[in-house]
Amino acid sequence: MKKPSVSAHRLDAAIEAGLARFAMLQLGRLVPTPLARARTVTAAKVASRFVEETTPLAERVAAHNPRAIADFDALVAEAIREARDVSTDGPLALLAALDRRLYENGDELLDDPAFSMAERVHTLDKLDRFNAHLGSYAKWGALVETLVVSAEQAGHAPVRVVDLAAGHGGFAIALKQRLGRRIAITATDTADEYLELGRSRARASGADIAFAVQDATNLTNFAEGDVDVFLCTQSLHHFPPGMVARLFAEAARRATTGVSFIDGERGWVPLVTAVLLMTAYGRTWPLIHDTYVSLRRMYTLEELRLIGALAPAVPDRISIATGTLRPGFIYLQATIS
Repeated sequence: MKKPSVSAHRLDAAIEAGLARFAMLQLGRLVPTPLARARTVTAAKVASRFVEETTPLAERVAAHNPRAIADFDALVAEAIREARDVSTDGPLALLAALDRRLYENGDELLDDPAFSMAERVHTLDKLDRFNAHLGSYAKWGALVETLVVSAEQAGHAPVRVVDLAAGHGGFAIALKQRLGRRIAITATDTADEYLELGRSRARASGADIAFAVQDATNLTNFAEGDVDVFLCTQSLHHFPPGMVARLFAEAARRATTGVSFIDGERGWVPLVTAVLLMTAYGRTWPLIHDTYVSLRRMYTLEELRLIGALAPAVPDRISIATGTLRPGFIYLQATIS
């Protein structure tokens, strides 16, 4: 890859300096109130109907019955499709139609094993720097810290944290730097090439982090009580909705304290803004392409709330919450009492 010019460094510095102010915006929820209300009402109606169909499957899904999982995933996929079909009248009908057109399940270059290591390192480095200057890691860390505090109050020290589908461990490193010895964190992924990048970055930063190959969709190697807090950040859009619901429920059943799933939110304003920023900041096709593709794959807050409502076999002692983080993130969180 070419070495960035002095002017490119200056442009990057100017963009990074402006990201803190940009982070104060709430881009993810810049939708007309009537349309947001229609999305909420539609998702609630869909949830009420599909809970009746998914509940009979819940215990068999939790027991990893293949037929039950297939049936459950199909139902959740259908529920999400129906939730996206928001019906409105008048001028909002066009906006609703555009909203439906936004979702597309494309392929990201970073998921391609043939993607060159040099480009992979460059792209991930840019994403890390972008998240750091945007304040993403700080916002996610503050949310996760609420669960860490709860675990500490219950007598867990250090708090055992597992980051699922962590990729190269960018957030895991940032979280360890934030919380230090208060946590013992393991970053997991199915791709060892990502984990090896993470190990190298952790060593360079002095962060004491374990890295392990782990299929995020199957947590049976973790006994109940082995982990205090499960995380999954910026990866939910890689999983179909039924899988997200199952993963969330299984993590909640096994954790002592809580689960925090965080991702960007799909929307036209975040999409256009992020692509423009990455065009100016990244200036490489892989970064621009994957920004565009990943934002179109992401869920909305209403869809994530629906997924939480359909999560199978979640015990009554677990409370589920959803919310937003500026400038365009959403989360699904379980707190275990």
